[in-house]
Amino acid sequence: MIVPLLFSQLDEDHIRMITSIKVAELSQILELNEHQIAEMIPKVRALEANRFRFQKQRRRLIKELKILIRSRSKREFLKDKVAEYKELKKEFEKQEERLNNEIERLLTLEQKVKFFIFQEEFENRLRKTIMTIKRRQMPFMHRE
Repeated sequence: MIVPLLFSQLDEDHIRMITSIKVAELSQILELNEHQIAEMIPKVRALEANRFRFQKQRRRLIKELKILIRSRSKREFLKDKVAEYKELKKEFEKQEERLNNEIERLLTLEQKVKFFIFQEEFENRLRKTIMTIKRRQMPFMHRE
């Protein structure tokens, strides 16, 4: 899953915009009925918010780990931070699975298949778009 990695490069406004686009495309591609739309929109938003929150906390922990390792902190501090990181990741994955299961329960078999395909294609498009933007912002870093 690449989206959480991509989210580390975006701010909250970008995430809201991406989520709105995703919801609109999902509604159309999955041919959702009104009930499904009403149930699914908050779940998709919660899923994306969970990803954004995870990346924000993950970045903070990674910074702390870098500082601790450079300052040659005691093993106990490092152990605690590593445990905190593992717990954060475990909780994120648990929430991710729960929300995905809730979304899947709303869908027919055909819609589930379309949803899985959409997720993969959407993440690929998003990754390519972000890479294109990054290349334009820092062309000297991406020369071949």
